[in-house]
Amino acid sequence: AELSKLENLVQNETKMSIALILESTKISEGKITAGFSDVKSSIDTVDSKLDTLDGHMDSVSTLLEKHDLAERRRDQEGQSKQRRDKIKAALKIDKEVWRSYQEDYVGNIVPGTGQWLLNDPQFSAWADPNTKSPPIFGLKAKEGYGKSYLSSAAIRHLYRLYPPGNQDARMSVAYYFFGGTTFNSTEKSVNIALRSIIWQLTQNDAVYQKNVASACDKPEEFGDSLELWKQLVVNFSPKTNAVFYIVLDGIEELDSEIGKPLVEVFRDISAMANEKSMMTVRLFITGRPTIFSEAETASGVSLSTIELGIRNKEDIEKYIEMRMNNMEILKNKEKPEILELRDLIKTGLGKGTQGDYFQLNYLLTEISKKRRKKEIQEVLEHAGEDREATIAREIDHLNHTLGYEDIQDLVAILSWIMGAKRAPFLKTLEGVLLIKNGEASLMPLEEQVRTKYSSLLEIAEYDSVILRSKAIREFFNKQTKKETNEAIAKTELHPAEVAIVRRFLNSVCDKELFEKFGFEEFFKSKLGSKSASIRVNVETLKIYVILVGMKSVASDRDEELKALRNAHFYSFQECLEAVDLALTQPEPKTEIGTYLIKHFTDETYMKKWWIEDRMFQRSWWSYEDKHVNTMLKWFKDSAVTRNLSAEMKEWVNGLISNANPNDDLLCHTAKYIAKQWLQTVNWETRNFFWWLLGYVTKVWISSCSGLFIIC
Repeated sequence: AELSKLENLVQNETKMSIALILESTKISEGKITAGFSDVKSSIDTVDSKLDTLDGHMDSVSTLLEKHDLAERRRDQEGQSKQRRDKIKAALKIDKEVWRSYQEDYVGNIVPGTGQWLLNDPQFSAWADPNTKSPPIFGLKAKEGYGKSYLSSAAIRHLYRLYPPGNQDARMSVAYYFFGGTTFNSTEKSVNIALRSIIWQLTQNDAVYQKNVASACDKPEEFGDSLELWKQLVVNFSPKTNAVFYIVLDGIEELDSEIGKPLVEVFRDISAMANEKSMMTVRLFITGRPTIFSEAETASGVSLSTIELGIRNKEDIEKYIEMRMNNMEILKNKEKPEILELRDLIKTGLGKGTQGDYFQLNYLLTEISKKRRKKEIQEVLEHAGEDREATIAREIDHLNHTLGYEDIQDLVAILSWIMGAKRAPFLKTLEGVLLIKNGEASLMPLEEQVRTKYSSLLEIAEYDSVILRSKAIREFFNKQTKKETNEAIAKTELHPAEVAIVRRFLNSVCDKELFEKFGFEEFFKSKLGSKSASIRVNVETLKIYVILVGMKSVASDRDEELKALRNAHFYSFQECLEAVDLALTQPEPKTEIGTYLIKHFTDETYMKKWWIEDRMFQRSWWSYEDKHVNTMLKWFKDSAVTRNLSAEMKEWVNGLISNANPNDDLLCHTAKYIAKQWLQTVNWETRNFFWWLLGYVTKVWISSCSGLFIIC
């Protein structure tokens, strides 16, 4: 019984152990399963993190690629900048003056004008590089026909068709205005224009830029204009697959250029089109008809032209409409009589002026001052007259409307503008009038130019004052040739004769009665037609400019005459060189001599001359001999030295007899410069040193040359 009971207990125990084992196994299985889940989750997490890491690695790789690309771009931009700087230095590009002219012309274009040109089949064919047409397109007309405004419209149109920055298309636009009002003679040259054009073209074509940069290692080998053109354009035409549009406005300014380099440029452009080279050059030019005559008949030149006058009739009518809209007498378009009068003016001026904006402006200004239809019709009768007749009529009008002093001031201004090296500023002309009158005017000169003298003068960029037309200069040239001293003498009264009559009238009239009759004004008008009317003697312009400038240096009104002195010191050397001493009267030469010698012996003059802003002129004097030789030519003239003191005459005699005149002429100046170098409190003394080094070196070389000749 006990064994049976024990067996049952063992069985139960076994069952219980098995149950516990099974339970433990289930728990372990659950834990293992959970563990596997955790492991799987961990593995999934690791996989996810690995995926994320892979993504980050991709991002890092992309960033590295972008960084490398940016680095490469920076390197390319750096290289491009280096190339640009190299090209700019080699081509001697100082300032991009052509941009300011383009902006001025665009800003002043009458809305809608110039559209006829853009729609013209000749121009459209030229502007399309895929159309077979002559590669050179020209607009020809006299001065004042709006050629520059049409050039500006063409430039703007080309930039819209071929905007800069599109490297793939490789279409570039460049332009240059020769007729800029403040340009000096050096800027009106083919060489300067070509350098400016090449500089513009390199900005938009990387391949061409590299080619030009490689050629700029030895810029001194560019030589003259043709050599520059050959080396930097023609030589690259076989390996530069690009289209270049070039606009040159006012090529008549180049009529005197030695060798006529533009004709050769025209031939090269035509040859490129015929040979179907990789490079295509399309040239747009404007100028007077005379400048086109040689190009049109030259062999090997492919050129098409449009002559302005009738073709631009639409522009003329739009311009007349714009001017009439600004006239009080013609603004009211609701009145039938006003509309009829506007049509009469548009028809009469459009037909009579034949596209001449210069004459058109005169007539429209005259019409704006009229109040009756009959008066306007009288103005329209002059629409067909030539430019010289228009100017003569306007000057006659000014002679009758301006006062005596205003006429004298106008003659002084005209003389300086026509005789100066470059267009003067308002401040310069204010100084000219100050020297003439001894006092400043209460009315600003700018206002006088815009009101009293606007028919002959206009204010251009940077407040410079210019003639309204080159025809005005031509008019005074002809006037000077026609008038002889004998003819003038017949109409003049001598001041002594006027004084006799004045004394007689003063003896029989009291002061109040004398003034009431206006005798003084009458005497002034009788002192001679030359002093009472607008006459400019073009033969004495340089003498006038020299004398006025020298008087400004002698004056103690420093601030008011600053601009005039700047103009004087910049140009008096070249003005002296231009004067023909043999044909000049003794009196002005004597007056100039008394001032001229002080430029080299009087420390007061040196102090005004050799300031920091003018130390660049040291190369003209202490390095070169040209101006020294000019001074010697003047001091050798007996009229120049007639009124000098005995001491000064002795100095001049030593100067002109010395085998080494540089030493004597500049010795006083060298002493002054040495003082400034060694005694100044200003530590910026390098310019003084360079002046003296050049002077001493030149004197030493001259002395050695003399010794060598003696030996």
